[in-house]
Amino acid sequence: MTRAAVALAAATIVWLGQPGGVSAHALIVESTPHPDETVSPAFSRVVLRFNSRIEEPVARVWIVGPDGGRVPLRVNGNAPPGHLIAAVPVLAPGSYRLEWQVLSADGHLTRGSFQFRVASPP
Repeated sequence: MTRAAVALAAATIVWLGQPGGVSAHALIVESTPHPDETVSPAFSRVVLRFNSRIEEPVARVWIVGPDGGRVPLRVNGNAPPGHLIAAVPVLAPGSYRLEWQVLSADGHLTRGSFQFRVASPP
């Protein structure tokens, strides 16, 4: 192995060992509601937990209703690192889509969505 190859391999090992050395997208590891879940009419907040820290000031979350209307939700500024929490207005029974956009601490923009349903009152 040449000196240049050894130096490159050593630099790569050092770089990979640094915190934040490997970039990754912020992926959801837990959510409330869950994808395809039916929630009660009392459902009042969205909680998304990501696999990494997110830049909360630029995070966005919306609910898309049965009529296709897109409603922005207010993000709670006191969520733990890696969490996105937003209050949800009272929703009528029906099918909804939750959409989000976050910026991970390493600078990757991640978007996603999933469906959920609100049950009829008992």
